[in-house]
Amino acid sequence: MIPRPFRLAAVLACFSSFTSAQEPRPTTMAHRSTVYAPHGMIATSQPLATAAGLAVLEHGGNAIDAAVTAAAVLNVTEPMMTGIGGDMFAIVWSANDRKLYGLNASGRAGSLMTRDALLARGHRTMPGESVED
Repeated sequence: MIPRPFRLAAVLACFSSFTSAQEPRPTTMAHRSTVYAPHGMIATSQPLATAAGLAVLEHGGNAIDAAVTAAAVLNVTEPMMTGIGGDMFAIVWSANDRKLYGLNASGRAGSLMTRDALLARGHRTMPGESVED
């Protein structure tokens, strides 16, 4: 008779080989497909936001219009992931100017950067560049 520990090992070996034989093995490696978009593209974490941004592009809007639209939809569809007043990063190519613009609007404003402090410095509209003392 086969000793008890070896019987258990033999039974487990049979089951493990049976289950692994039942599972199909992948034959290809996963990869990302190349996407060509000569007239623009939009990508978000939520299909409805992507569709809304794409509709803006299809109706003549620019990348900024599409991004604002997609962000508004994300505020509704994924309120736990994004929100009005949150951080923003953008890289935008302006075909008219033939320039690439980058925006890093992350982080919090200093506690002393109030509306009154900005008005005292002569700012009456949103500045186009960073606010420096």
